[in-house]
Amino acid sequence: MILAIGDSNLYPACTESEQPVDLDNMIVVFSRQFAESFSCWAKNGASNYWIENHIDYFLADSRWEPNTMLFIGWTSFEREEWPWLYNNISVCGGPDFGMPEPMKARFNQWKTTLTGDYYRRMTQLWHDRIHAMHLKLRERGVPHLFWTTYNNFDTIANQQEWHGNFYKPYDADGCMAKYFESNNILANKGDPFHYGAAAQAAWGTELSLHARKFVL
Repeated sequence: MILAIGDSNLYPACTESEQPVDLDNMIVVFSRQFAESFSCWAKNGASNYWIENHIDYFLADSRWEPNTMLFIGWTSFEREEWPWLYNNISVCGGPDFGMPEPMKARFNQWKTTLTGDYYRRMTQLWHDRIHAMHLKLRERGVPHLFWTTYNNFDTIANQQEWHGNFYKPYDADGCMAKYFESNNILANKGDPFHYGAAAQAAWGTELSLHARKFVL
């Protein structure tokens, strides 16, 4: 069994929604390479805080198969979770994923704070937090593959050992978007943040090759 957790790049395969699963999504392609079933928890615009919490939900639930592999697509580092009514809103520097009208002024002001220095600080913060999660999963014996969507840690000075569980965390072309760019794979027309079936297949296959070598 493979459990995928991430943002809108995985949402078309989300098994926790009422929509039909997109059979071209990367996790479907990835899991097929290993003849494994999968579940997928995803949220449009999800922050890394949301992803972190859902990994903890998995770890706290003893009903999962003991050999479940985690497939984690960490997202852009500026994203936050803001309380709203009985749930949280994921906010990011890119698209507005349905921001409630009373929150729009706060959202627009927040976007003005997204300076280069802010991104550098958040890159360091998530480098350290994600590495701590890697060590936690490794200690628990949970097989896992980490990767990033739009940016990774190629600017980080204090590089760490990831034991093969993170796809190219320090390579300039290691994140999903840069991998596509380096392989001349274009984003969807009018949507620079998302990619079509051919891109999904290429990324799912690339990650499966890495996982076969280092994780499984």
